[in-house]
Amino acid sequence: MIDLGTNGEIILQQHGRFLACATAAGPAFEGMGLSSGTRAQQGAIERVEIAMNPFTLTTGIIGEDWTGNPVGLCGSAYVDFLSEGRRSGLLTESGRYNEDLWPLLPEVYRSVREGVRTLVLAPGVEVSERDIAALLQAKAAVGAGIETLLAKVGLKARDLSRLYLAGGFGLHLEVPHAIAMGLLPDMDAASVRVVGNSSLAGALLAALDQEAGHELARLRKRTEVVDLNGQAALEDRYLDHLGLPG
Repeated sequence: MIDLGTNGEIILQQHGRFLACATAAGPAFEGMGLSSGTRAQQGAIERVEIAMNPFTLTTGIIGEDWTGNPVGLCGSAYVDFLSEGRRSGLLTESGRYNEDLWPLLPEVYRSVREGVRTLVLAPGVEVSERDIAALLQAKAAVGAGIETLLAKVGLKARDLSRLYLAGGFGLHLEVPHAIAMGLLPDMDAASVRVVGNSSLAGALLAALDQEAGHELARLRKRTEVVDLNGQAALEDRYLDHLGLPG
């Protein structure tokens, strides 16, 4: 189970054994610290599609009645952007805009500020290479956490029979895009189940059912917390996940 947020909580269960860790993913996928980041609100871009030859950019905006300019991009749109950008060739593995394709984009989409390329999606809404770097750091933290827990029990991502994706952010992700851009590295989309706000559901269950509360306490005692900072290979795994998959 993975709960994607500022702290990415990850739990692995194998044959009754529970391992858990938390990754310091940071707030990038919640829109914080990005040029045009925003929470999922009315007027926010939530979907992005990119095509080349000719270049076309298609976006979906929250709010059926929204008629103004977008107010920014929320987390699901950034996941789409990284996945679609890499698939189309607009983004390189390092998260830079492709130097060969960049000049072919219509001028209205291109901006360069202090040597940093920035793609303009709409008036006042843009994605710079600095934004992309921040997003890659967040997804690398999650990817390294996932890989570390799997390595503890000798598994690969494709060995998982089920992946539960929790949290409000996960609820609105395009799962194949999250896999393609490396947020859920090497996962099988068919194994993913989106469960939404599981922490709230668990709290409600514990409040209504005394036996459920006892069971949660038993599970907590059986869970081994893995301190990622103490794992020798964590830094290497983090660096391995900083790029966009090919």
